Amino acid sequence: GERDFITTIRYTKLSDGKLGITVKGTAVDRDALLSFERMLASNTKYSGVKLPISNFIQNRDIQFTIEFIFTQ
Repeated sequence: GERDFITTIRYTKLSDGKLGITVKGTAVDRDALLSFERMLASNTKYSGVKLPISNFIQNRDIQFTIEFIFTQ
């Protein structure tokens, strides 16, 4: 989106060799954030997508944290 942006991407190598990924950023609104979450969840390269409900307190300019595992 025009005002969506990622500020931080962190990764940790897990014991099974996969990568645990944490992404922080700002989404223009709830729909944009849900679209991002759905895109990650529908990609077979990612699993365990976690988007805490606390990310939805704001309606617009939402600061978010989303976690997932990169499996491939």
